[in-house]
Order: sequence, then structure tokens, then C-alpha cells
Amino acid sequence: MEPNQNQEEHNHTGLKRSVLALVVLLVIIFAIYLVLGTSDRTPGQQGTGITTKENVIVQKTDLVSNQESKLPAGMPSSIPVETGDITDSYSMTYPDREVVLYTVGYLSSRTISQKYDEYLKFMKDNNYQINQSGLDAKIATLYSSKDGDDFSVVFSQKSGKTYVQVNYLKRLQ
Repeated sequence: MEPNQNQEEHNHTGLKRSVLALVVLLVIIFAIYLVLGTSDRTPGQQGTGITTKENVIVQKTDLVSNQESKLPAGMPSSIPVETGDITDSYSMTYPDREVVLYTVGYLSSRTISQKYDEYLKFMKDNNYQINQSGLDAKIATLYSSKDGDDFSVVFSQKSGKTYVQVNYLKRLQ
């Protein structure tokens, strides 16, 4: 009976980690929403809806013809990114809020745990304050900050590889 009990405890621990990773991801998304979202209510309306108005400049990186750099222009070049299989690369500038969000997504043949360790080491070696982290076999997250800028990485499985999404929020003060 003990092997079944150990298996149940292991499954329960894995579930807890998955839920924790999902909660951390939602917190990161909510934090970005709070930083970037602007809401204005029309006078006289109470609880009938929120209208969001935002001045956003989106610049997608041309991944086909741009062979020199597949990273968004202005993204810190010190951040480790495997450029061989980039799937997404863009920046979103919010002039009214004086911030730029750089995002790069790529596929890696390395495991979630290996990529997580690589970024965790990078953050520690470069004096980022690690605010939240969560590691599971199927998903992992890291969220850190330094000098007022935010740096987050989400790791998941996609097409038999590890999908890595790197987000860097730069404040333009």
C-alpha cells in the first residue's frame, strides 16, 4: 500500500506545482495589466463597463528577411535568447506611460528545467531581484526586476520542445 500512497503524494505535489505556476503566471499578467492598462469610466456610469484607451505602437520584427537580428530593436542584447527557432518577436511602446514591452518567443530542444536554470542563473549573475518563480515539469515561470524594469520568462511544452517566452518591460524615465 505504501507505493500507492507515495504515488498519490507525488501526483498531489505535481498538481500543487502546476496550480502554483498557473497562479504565478496570472499574477504576472495582472501586474502587466495594472502597469499598462488605463481605464476611464464615462461620467454617470456606475459599474456598466470600463473603456480602455491606450496609445500603443507595435513593431513586429521581420523574422523572414531579417537575418542580422531577430530580436526587437532596443531589447537588451545581454538577455540570453536562442535565435535559431524564434516564433514571435515584437515590441509594444506605450508613449503615454513611458514604457516599452519587448517580447520574444522561441522553441528550444533543451528541457524546461534546463532553460529555467539558465535564466535563473542569468538573473542572479546580473543582480536582478527575483520576485516570483515556479518550476514544474510542464510549465515554469520567473519574474524579476532591476533598476525599475521588469523581466519575466515563461516556459512551457510546445510541439515536443520547450517554448520560452521572454518579456522585458523597460521604463523610459
